Amino acid sequence: MATATGRSPGGKPGRGLGKAADREAGRNTGPGPARGSGQEAGPDTGREPGRAVGRRVPGEAGRESGRGTGGIPGREDGRDTGTVIKREPGRKTGRKTGRDAREESGHRPRRQTPAGPAVTPADAATGGRTPLDPLFTALDASAFTGRHMARLAVGTLAAVRVPGFLDGAACRAVTEALGALPTAPYDPARVPTPVVRFGPALNDYRLPGAATARLDGERYWPDAQTAREEWREWSRASALRREDPVAYALDRLGAAWGTPVAPATVHGRAAFGGTLREINAGLLMHYDDINREFPDGLFDQEILAQLAFNLYVSVAPGGATTVWRHRWDPADERHREAYGYRHAAVAGRQRVDLPPHLGDALLFDPAHFHAVARNTGEGRRIAFAFFLGLTTGGSLVVWS
Repeated sequence: MATATGRSPGGKPGRGLGKAADREAGRNTGPGPARGSGQEAGPDTGREPGRAVGRRVPGEAGRESGRGTGGIPGREDGRDTGTVIKREPGRKTGRKTGRDAREESGHRPRRQTPAGPAVTPADAATGGRTPLDPLFTALDASAFTGRHMARLAVGTLAAVRVPGFLDGAACRAVTEALGALPTAPYDPARVPTPVVRFGPALNDYRLPGAATARLDGERYWPDAQTAREEWREWSRASALRREDPVAYALDRLGAAWGTPVAPATVHGRAAFGGTLREINAGLLMHYDDINREFPDGLFDQEILAQLAFNLYVSVAPGGATTVWRHRWDPADERHREAYGYRHAAVAGRQRVDLPPHLGDALLFDPAHFHAVARNTGEGRRIAFAFFLGLTTGGSLVVWS
C-alpha cells in the first residue's frame, strides 16, 4: 500500500514525482461510488467575453484558444477544445485572443456561422438533440469569491478558474525542489493509470463496506503526521520558505468566504490537506463525494457540499480536465470500470473541457463526473490538490 511516507507497496522508498510517474497506481475499494484521486485543470481563455460554455454546436466553427499549454509566456499553441469561457466584466488576462492568436498559432481563421441547438457526438449519431443548461458554464475570474463557491455548491456554475494564481517563480521553485519530497504511487489495484503523489489521500485508506465504510486510522494518522513534518522541513529548505503555496491558497479562499479555512477533523484529529500529484497518463472518469464514500459520516463536521481545488505548478500539452453535467445514478454501475466509469455513462451529457495552464487555480464540484486526459506532448503535469467542504455551520474545512 502506498503511503505518504514515500514507500511504495513493495516497501521501497518513493522517488521524485518525475521518476515515479511510470508506476501504476491504486487499490480497488470495492463496490460503491467511484473514488478517483481528485480534481484537475485550468480552462482555455482565448474566447469571446460573456460566451457560455458547452459542447460545440454543429455548423459553428471553433475558435482557437490562443493560450499555450506549456506555461511559457507569449507561447501560443492554438489548441481548440470546444470550450468557451465566460470572463468577468473588466477582466484582463494579458493573453492574445482572436486573429493575433490564430495567426501566431499557425491556424487559419475559420468562418463563423450562427449557433443552433447543441448536439453532442453521441446524440449526433442518432439525430437526437440535447439542450444546454445555460448556467453550466466555466468562469474566468481575477480572484475567487464567496459567490463563486456558493454557485458551485448549488450547481449554477460548472467551474471557476483564476489565471496566474501562483506566479511563475513560485511554480518553478516547487518543481525544482520536488526531488527532496518522498512520493509514492496510488495503490495499483485501485487506480490502473500511473499517478504519483506526495501526501496521503483518504481514499487510499478507506476500509470497504457498502454502508459501513470507515477509515483505516492505524495507517492514515502516522502517514498524515509524517507528511506534515516532511512538508514543513521541505518548505523551510526551499525557496518557498516565505510563502507556502497551500497555505497561501487556503488564506485566499478563506478570505473570499469570510471565515478561515480549517482542517476537517475526525474525533478531533486534523485530516491532511494539500497533496501534490503528478498525473501524466490521465485519470478515468469518476466522481468524488465524501458523503457517499463514508455514508455513516467521517468528519466531526457535517458536509453539505464539496469542492475540488487544483493549483498547477507544472503543465504539459494535453492533460485537460473534463467535467460533465452528470451526477452518479444507480444505472451508472452498468458502466463501471475499475475505480471509475466508461464514457457511455455520460453519453449525450453537457460538458466543459478545462486544459491546465501554469500557475492557474481551479475550483469545481467533484460530484459531477470528471476525467483527466493524458498528456499529448513532453512535460509534466503537476498540481497541488485538496477538497473544500461547506459545513452546516457555514464554515469551510479542507482535506485530501
